[in-house]
Amino acid sequence: MIFSDDLNYAPDPSHLEKYARGKGVKTVNGLRMLVYQAVEAQKIWLGKEFSMKTDIGSILRSLNS
Repeated sequence: MIFSDDLNYAPDPSHLEKYARGKGVKTVNGLRMLVYQAVEAQKIWLGKEFSMKTDIGSILRSLNS
């Protein structure tokens, strides 16, 4: 079953994520998607390229700390 109703960017799970996990549903945090959207926006609007391994990993680590 796939259930997508909540995009949570915070490291802590939302109430919906907790509920879904309690029902055995696999959940995925939306932070990675948000960062990848920002990377694509930088590419489109500013022509700035990010290194997929170095820069994005660094961004995600800093946001999760």
